[in-house]
Amino acid sequence: MGEKPPLTKKLPATTTVGKLKSLSESFFKLKSIKPKLFLQEEGSPLPILLDDEMESLMDLGIGNGSTILIDEES
Repeated sequence: MGEKPPLTKKLPATTTVGKLKSLSESFFKLKSIKPKLFLQEEGSPLPILLDDEMESLMDLGIGNGSTILIDEES
């Protein structure tokens, strides 16, 4: 997919991982790529895969200043 510049957005805590995937496809114009989302927590060496599309950002403890990484499905 190549490196894209960061995008900062404020989202409601009730936003689901599935909705976030749809938004990322729209924001980054990913037409033929299924995105995989990861949570990069400060101080954590490895990002955490966000694979349950029904979980909300609130359920996952994702809040202000959190970083979500997007990679293409393999």
